[in-house]
Order: sequence, then structure tokens, then C-alpha cells
Amino acid sequence: MTPSPPPYPPPQAARTPLAGARQASAAEVASRGQYVALCLGLHTLTLFACAQIDALRVPDLVVTIAVLVVCYQMAIRDSRHLAPFLISVWVLGRFVRRLIDWQEGGFESLTALSLLPMMAMLTTVICTAPRWRQAPHQLRQCLLLMGAPIAVATAIGLAAYGKAAVIDASGWLLPLLFVPYYAVRPTSLAERKSVLRFVVTLAAVVAAYGWYQFLYLPPWDAMWLRESGMTSSMGEAKVNSVRVWGTLSSTGPAAAFWASSIGLMIAGVRPKPVCGALHGLLIGSALLLSRVRICWVSTLVGLVSFVFLKGSRGSSEAIGFAVVAVIGVAVSTLLPGGDLVSDRLDSFTSLSDDHSFRTRKNFAFELVDLVTETPFGRGIGYGSAAKVSGASSSLAAFDNGFGAVLYSLGLPGGLLWFTGVAMLGKLLYDAAKNDLTGVKPYAITGSVQLAISVASLASAFFMGGDMSVVLWLTIGLAFAPLPIGAAAPATHPPYLRTNQ
Repeated sequence: MTPSPPPYPPPQAARTPLAGARQASAAEVASRGQYVALCLGLHTLTLFACAQIDALRVPDLVVTIAVLVVCYQMAIRDSRHLAPFLISVWVLGRFVRRLIDWQEGGFESLTALSLLPMMAMLTTVICTAPRWRQAPHQLRQCLLLMGAPIAVATAIGLAAYGKAAVIDASGWLLPLLFVPYYAVRPTSLAERKSVLRFVVTLAAVVAAYGWYQFLYLPPWDAMWLRESGMTSSMGEAKVNSVRVWGTLSSTGPAAAFWASSIGLMIAGVRPKPVCGALHGLLIGSALLLSRVRICWVSTLVGLVSFVFLKGSRGSSEAIGFAVVAVIGVAVSTLLPGGDLVSDRLDSFTSLSDDHSFRTRKNFAFELVDLVTETPFGRGIGYGSAAKVSGASSSLAAFDNGFGAVLYSLGLPGGLLWFTGVAMLGKLLYDAAKNDLTGVKPYAITGSVQLAISVASLASAFFMGGDMSVVLWLTIGLAFAPLPIGAAAPATHPPYLRTNQ
């Protein structure tokens, strides 16, 4: 019997001059200088605005400048390390902020470090914008359908919420920049595999810290939990009881990151066997300790989507993965915090009595009235309005991702946005079924990530901000052109051609 090929192609033996980097023309280099100036201007305005509302402390400024300098250097050189570095900023930036808050002796709801991941993400424009017209026409259409209603909603939000609209709009748009960034950047199969493996390894590191957080609860995390007012949703600041959130800002983004990483492992992004087992144990157990049920469910949705795309081969792999997951859950209930996980699992058998489920269900019905009252949307910015103004807001967080889209963008805008997402899904599906260039595994991975994120919309908006970076990174890698030699331009697969 001929052994089945591995889910991911083996790394290329030799790196061509275009593998992971692209020879830039003189005109492109000159154009990058213009976008460097644009980014510098926007970053300066952002820091100035932070200073105006007392959200810029000296340690914040030092860390922000250091990170941005690295981002600028990588973006100007079009370094293949830019995307992994940006993922690290998204995942670890909140942790650095907590350390500085603890050092400064108090929690601040909004600081420059809160905006650092989005500021860093903006630097991808430097190497993306000069090549924008090289992106496939179908992909540009998808991004336009998603971006246009966000722009309109931002304009409405500026009138209603002021500066908060810019902050929230950045959370919608800037993580999405991973898609055009890779869509115009020739990327070898080996580099794609390396980037995704880095994400899984980073998730394991964050999960290990999550266990430390659960067992010992360091003082900076305890202070942040108490002073941020999150004890009602994340538990008291006590060891062996708190819902872990690792280095992220709360349990939602942490669980989303771990669920996305498990989705990568389902699709075949796994380190060497021993390390892969350790990574899976750490990430899976941390996801359970977060006690975010929607991410448990969405991970199962990702597994089902993998089976759908892979067919019979995927079924056998999925069964093996499911068996390991069941054993892992059983073992996790015997570890510290196992009783908390068991109680959360038992809640699935009595959802009608679960307070959180009833609250979300009632809110879903209230959304109908909220959306019909203002069918063209109320704009983007309600999420950060309280942080900027200091006033309280009943809509600081939406317990329904679908409702968040319709409430912010309106019915017409929401329809356009969901159409763009559906078109992205169709492109990924075509690639997963028809591609013969070696990109197929990455299209399957992107499809699994999209399924996980869409399923998570039942609870919150998981397709923006730090909860979406793995999603858009993976989709971007699926659409990246393949380098084919130093003398020839990079090419997109046959199902996705540039049409200028």
C-alpha cells in the first residue's frame, strides 16, 4: 500500500532568491518611502492623541517606539519575519502592558500600549500598498465588500462616539491587512509552514503561562483582574479558581487564540511528534481552563469542516484527533481545576438553567429591536467609547457577533460585509478542492479557521481585533503567490489569477 502523503508538503530543500522575499523594483522602493512617511504621520498623531487624554506614560512610549522601529525596519526590507513578529506583538503586548501597569501602581483603561498591536500592524502597508494591483481581482472585490461598509460605519461613529470610532475601526480593519499583505507577497511553501508552526508554538508558550497564572496568579495579573472590573466574568483573583487568559487581554481573546491554534493542528500544522503532543496538551488544557464554551464548540465545528474538505482521508484523521481530544478532556478533569471544567461541561446538559446562556438568548431577541430601530447602523465606536470618555456604557461589549455586525454596519452594510466573507470562503473552498500547486493544505487550513470564527460569532465578534489575527494570517497565506524563480514573476494558482 502506498503511504499517504503528509498533510503539508515537506520544506523545500533549496531556497530560491524569491522564496520568502521579492526583488523590488526601483519604483516600488521609492513608493515604499511615501508609505513610510504616511505611517510615521499616523503614528505621531496617535501618540499625540494619547498624550492629550493622559494615556501616554514614559514606559509606554519607550516600548512603543522600540517595537515600531523594528516593524519599520522589517517592512522596508520586506522581511519574512514581519508577520511572526506582528503576531507576537498582538499576543504578548497586553502582557507587557499589565507589567507596566503593575510597575506604575495602577490600572489604566486606555494606554498607548493598548493601541500598539494596531499601530504595528499598520506598517504592513509599507510593503503591501505599492503592489496592491498585483492582488487577484476576486480577492480585491472581497476586501472592498468588507471594507466599504466599515468605512461608512466609521464615519457615522465619528459623529456619535468621536475618537473611539477610530480605535474600534482599527480593530475591524488592521488585522485584515494580513490578507492583502500575503496576497501580493511571493511566499514559499516552507515559509508558510514555518509561520504557522510558529503560531502553534507561541500558543503553547501562552498556554504554559496560563497554567502558571491559574496555579500561582502573579501579582500583576491579580491587580489587573481586580482593578479592571473583570472579576464578575473571569472569577475572583484567587489561585485555582480564576479563568485563565494567559498573556492576552481577557478569556475571550485567549480562548480564541487557543481554539485557532488547535484548528491549525487539526489541519496538519504540527511540530515533531513529542513536541506536538506537548503543544496539544498545553493548548487544549488551557482552552478548557478558560471555560469559554463557544470556543469549545467552534473547535468542533472546525473539525467537522476539516472532514468535509478532506473527505474519507479527513474522516480517519478526525477520528484519531477526536479520540485524543476525549482522552485529553478526561485527563484534564483530574488535574487542578478539573472540577471547574467538569461543572462547565455539565452546563451543556442544562442550558435552559444556565444564566449566561439565558442572558445571551434574551439579548439575541433584543437585537431585533435594536437593529430595526436603526436599519442603517449606529456606527463603529461604542466598544471604546467608555474607555476614551471615562463614562459607562451598556454596550461596551456585544454578546452576539452577528448582532455586533448588524448593529454597527446596519442591514445593508452587514449584508455587504457577510457577502465579502462568503466570497472569501468560496475562494478558499475552490482552492481546497481544485488546487494542484501545493497550496491546497493551506486553503484547507484557512477554511477551518474561517469555520471556527464564523461559528464563534454566536457569542461575540471573533473576526476583529486580537481574536482574529490567526484567522486573517492563515487566509492570507492561502492566497499568497508561489515564487517560481529569480527571473520570472511570482504567480498565483490557476483558480486565483490577477485581473487588472
